[in-house]
Amino acid sequence: MQAFLRINKLSVPVNYISILPQKLVILKQIIVNWGTMSMIQHFQFKPLFSNRNIPGWSFSFYYKKKRYTGIYHQTGQIEWVKDSLETEERETLTKQIHEIMLYHVYEQ
Repeated sequence: MQAFLRINKLSVPVNYISILPQKLVILKQIIVNWGTMSMIQHFQFKPLFSNRNIPGWSFSFYYKKKRYTGIYHQTGQIEWVKDSLETEERETLTKQIHEIMLYHVYEQ
C-alpha cells in the first residue's frame, strides 16, 4: 500500500517527495500553484451549418465552474456569448480554444 502526503486538497505519493527539506518546499509550492490553476473542462463543439464544408463552429466549455459558449469563425475569430471574462482570462482561453480547434478540426 502506498502512502500519500496531503497538501492543499491534493494527495502526493510519499515516494515522490525527497527527504531534503528544500526540495519539499519547492514541491509544496508547485502543488499550491497547480491546485489554483484552472483549465477548460468538458469542451464541446459542433458545426454551425448542416453542410460541413461551410466552416464555423459553436462551442461550449466550463471554466472555473462557469459555462461559456461562443462561435469559432473560419478566420479564427471567437465570438463570445455573454462575455463576462476579464481581458487576461479571455486571452488565455482564446489561445487554448485555438489549440483545441486546430487539433480537432484542422488536423483531421
